[in-house]
Amino acid sequence: MKSLLCFLILTKALLFSAQSSGTSPDKNSLLHQLLEGDSLVYYQCHVESAAQELRTASGHTLNSVAKSLSITEKFVLYRKDGKYVLSHFVSVLTMCPNRRFSGLKFKEKEYWEFCYKESKPLSDKALRSLGLMEEIGKEANEYDYAISTKNRNQLIILGGKKAKQLGLPENILISKLFKIQGE
Repeated sequence: MKSLLCFLILTKALLFSAQSSGTSPDKNSLLHQLLEGDSLVYYQCHVESAAQELRTASGHTLNSVAKSLSITEKFVLYRKDGKYVLSHFVSVLTMCPNRRFSGLKFKEKEYWEFCYKESKPLSDKALRSLGLMEEIGKEANEYDYAISTKNRNQLIILGGKKAKQLGLPENILISKLFKIQGE
């Protein structure tokens, strides 16, 4: 019940943001152009407050105080047999890429070490919410390219040779949508 309530709140927030900005569903969005057998790659970078816990091989546990950390996640959306499946990957906590994106000349590097978490089919509501993220996102500007903990939540969408880099409100995260979808 709690997860359903969270999903409804997230969906309503996305719909309200899209309506209040005068945005209607765009048939030219990358999501709407996704063909059978194709995929879109979403990279989302956002700042969260977190404490780290590290367990050593000898059994010791080391803890840190809470700090603002930049988290980079990768989502791959596949369309197959008319259905959409979203795969979730998380990067290790290193200096790069867990800072900020520096523009659309974006190439994933091997040392980013994205780790596969899981894949889930998306419901129609979750797919609409994902599409609304693209609709309400604001195009990145020069302030978004600087490496800073004050940068806004960013999303890069890659679909073949097409790409978008968008700034989103900080509470709109694909990982929240992904978590709610599976509960």
